[in-house]
Amino acid sequence: CASTMVIGAGQTTKQCTITAVENTVPGDGSATATLALAMPAAGASYTLGTPTSATVTVNNDDAYVANLTCTPTTLVDAPNNMSTCTLTLNGPAPSGGLTVGITPPTDSTRYSTTCGTSLTVLQGQTATTCTITAAPNTTPGDGNVNAVVTINPADGYQVGPNASATVAVNNDDGEMPVTAIPTLNQWALMLLSLGLIGGAWRQRRR
Repeated sequence: CASTMVIGAGQTTKQCTITAVENTVPGDGSATATLALAMPAAGASYTLGTPTSATVTVNNDDAYVANLTCTPTTLVDAPNNMSTCTLTLNGPAPSGGLTVGITPPTDSTRYSTTCGTSLTVLQGQTATTCTITAAPNTTPGDGNVNAVVTINPADGYQVGPNASATVAVNNDDGEMPVTAIPTLNQWALMLLSLGLIGGAWRQRRR
């Protein structure tokens, strides 16, 4: 559509087109294209009827896709063992940011977490993070546990292929060595053996 349109001789209509530009950018909003007839110049051979304008709305059809990863995926119950969980979007968050619902790890004495029930990606950003930190201890045999974070589906975004992430918190404390303690019967046998040895030695002395 240009600034002028010429209707050919014997014709009653003239067309022009407005074509949406294809993209896969989520959150780029909607746009309007308005075409209006200008007031005819003095002495023009036509007048304006109704309507004198038309508007075409180009809507965004690309959804946000949220994915989640945690790095590293394995911790031990020692100091300074922390995993960072990153929620990423496939495009910059819209005005006001985008809040994504998550299911945080279950409560455990083996770790702490800053992952709550939602994560918000700030306007113009594509990612946000939370953490899972192992609780240091020196308790042998307390086993291993998993901390699982999962994206919850909701309006406003789609859940990507990486919808859940698991961090293993492993025990790194070995079992204490066990030293056998003689029982009463063992002590009696030892004393009897010593007595026999002593008796034999005295017999030789004679």
